[in-house]
Amino acid sequence: MHGELTLLRGAQGALRAGDAGRALALLEEHAAEFRAGALRQERMAVRVFALCALGRLDEARAEAARFLRDAPRSPLAERVRAACPLAAAP
Repeated sequence: MHGELTLLRGAQGALRAGDAGRALALLEEHAAEFRAGALRQERMAVRVFALCALGRLDEARAEAARFLRDAPRSPLAERVRAACPLAAAP
């Protein structure tokens, strides 16, 4: 899980630093290496946040809907719903 956590933290750090493109690249790497990893929900949520930050609202909406369908009771669900107004699923 160490490598999985390192990639996710890198993506979160890039997003906090304002580099949503780098965050998405790290999330893609994470998905390729850890498709069904322990931090899959976190990866999905950070992807929504990064897409919102880039203004890719259609993609953010689709990812948010997927996240909420797969993990409706996740502690991250409310943050995903609030990530960007147009990304919130009904």
